[in-house]
Amino acid sequence: MIAFSMTTHSCKDNPPCIVQCDSILEAHPDAFQFLIFPKGSWWEYELLDSEEVDTLILFHNNTFYTDNYCVDENEVCKFNYDLAFRHTNIDYNGMSADKVVCRTEFFLKTFNGKDWVVQHSARAKNNASMGHFLNFPFFPDQLYSNDRFMSDTSKMIHANGLDFQCIEITALKGNSTHEHRIIKIYLSRGVGIVRDEYQNGHIWQLKSHFINH
Repeated sequence: MIAFSMTTHSCKDNPPCIVQCDSILEAHPDAFQFLIFPKGSWWEYELLDSEEVDTLILFHNNTFYTDNYCVDENEVCKFNYDLAFRHTNIDYNGMSADKVVCRTEFFLKTFNGKDWVVQHSARAKNNASMGHFLNFPFFPDQLYSNDRFMSDTSKMIHANGLDFQCIEITALKGNSTHEHRIIKIYLSRGVGIVRDEYQNGHIWQLKSHFINH
């Protein structure tokens, strides 16, 4: 479920403060090509060399708020994006301790009205999170938090009999991190996530998908 909770907030500080927005800034267009898709879209993934599969169904609601819950003359009104998925396999992405079938997994927000930051949510309550792993717009060799960086912008991945041109985000392998940590994630324009590679060698790869229009 992409969930946005629509709320109206008043400022505790003195004016200037605006709670009514003439216009609301939407995410960078690439975000709607690589990650934000319409409600009802779904993706089926398979754990390679096994019989494990997981289908993710995306729910989409639309709401806005601002980081400071009000807007002054130096701020902009903008959407924030909260992406959640319903899983058919609750062990997807590393043995979730709470066994919740519906998970919030990605957040998108902008802090300056230009770059949109994507975070892999800790609310997924598993050990696979890459944290801050992507910005929109993106560019080659772009560095994100700690060891995460854009390692390729035109990587070819063969999946389900098709070739997908993907952006590749890499996290350096570490001895102190959990074996289910994602160290590579591949996203293709108009498709979304095509492949996840884990520290323990597991690979979840796209088997089939449907983008609702």
